[in-house]
Amino acid sequence: RVGAGPRGERRPRNYPRFGFRQVRESVFELRTTLDPAVTPAPRVDLDDPSQRAAWLTACAISLPPTERFGMRDYGSVALWHVCTFYPHDVHVLSEGDTYAVAVQRGDTLHLLDLAAPRRFDLLAVLPRLIQEPIARIRFGFCPELWCPMARAVEPSDEALFIRGALALPAEPFKLPMLAQT
Repeated sequence: RVGAGPRGERRPRNYPRFGFRQVRESVFELRTTLDPAVTPAPRVDLDDPSQRAAWLTACAISLPPTERFGMRDYGSVALWHVCTFYPHDVHVLSEGDTYAVAVQRGDTLHLLDLAAPRRFDLLAVLPRLIQEPIARIRFGFCPELWCPMARAVEPSDEALFIRGALALPAEPFKLPMLAQT
């Protein structure tokens, strides 16, 4: 349930009562100039059972993008997000094992998630995800392993609630956007 806070903002009322506490995540960004590649990354047809299964398999064996505070094997949750909000934005970056969920808005590439079983040069493949030149990349996760030069630029406006005495990293973090329920 959501109620009004002291300045009129909406905030959950029941979560603290059940032992949850709100923590602050960060938005990560990299300012860089990239031009589109001649050959774009193919899109995944989520209506095709074999393509959907291949993407879910990649999600299951994917490396977490961070060692700070990350997630593993959340493909079924991510599948709900992409089918509901991003059905045409899942791309194959290499044959059958590396995928990206990405949306371009103006000069910004929003890289919402990656599914990859091993490290690779992310900046080398990003031009395959864009249609026009970009000036920055915003990440829907903490890109510590894929793009260590990305920086936390602002607090996330999404609310993350956790329960218990889980120790959180001192460094900025972002739970993958497509893993959140």
